[in-house]
Amino acid sequence: MTTETAPTDKWQKFNEEVLTTAETSADDTETEAKDDRDPAIIALETQLTELSEKLLRSQAEHDNARRRAERDLDSAHKYAAEKILKALLPVVDSLEKSLEIEKDAELMRGVKMTLDIMQGVLTKNHVTAIDPQGEVFNPSLHEAMATELKPDLKANTIVKVFQKGYLLHNRLMRPAFVVVSKV
Repeated sequence: MTTETAPTDKWQKFNEEVLTTAETSADDTETEAKDDRDPAIIALETQLTELSEKLLRSQAEHDNARRRAERDLDSAHKYAAEKILKALLPVVDSLEKSLEIEKDAELMRGVKMTLDIMQGVLTKNHVTAIDPQGEVFNPSLHEAMATELKPDLKANTIVKVFQKGYLLHNRLMRPAFVVVSKV
């Protein structure tokens, strides 16, 4: 004699489990109305509803993950050149300083052309300079290096810019280093 159960025994066992599930979920309902349908059908409908809800949640999670991945990829493309562009900023600063100091006209013309090329590269890569002379101090864009007594100006007005700041796609690459007025 084998210990295997006959297919009808498996079916009966399944029906008993479904009936037990249906009875427990039927007891949990708030409505007092009797349902004349087969308890197995009720149990299957309940299971179908639960699985449908799980599927919807799963799809929503998938959509959110896809959107997040797209946003991350877009950000990676947008800021991929930040490191190299940041490395070019001291070169631009040096060229600007040399224009302020140098007296030789020919040399100044060459420096100015080089500076224009560098600024063109920055502009093509969505880098904008922050030159806040005369503006109100903004700690998210400027770094105060010193304060200066200026009774003729409002407090926290930028008096001098030591070094320009730069933004890449509206994200701060380097703050502007400034001197701020105090009253």
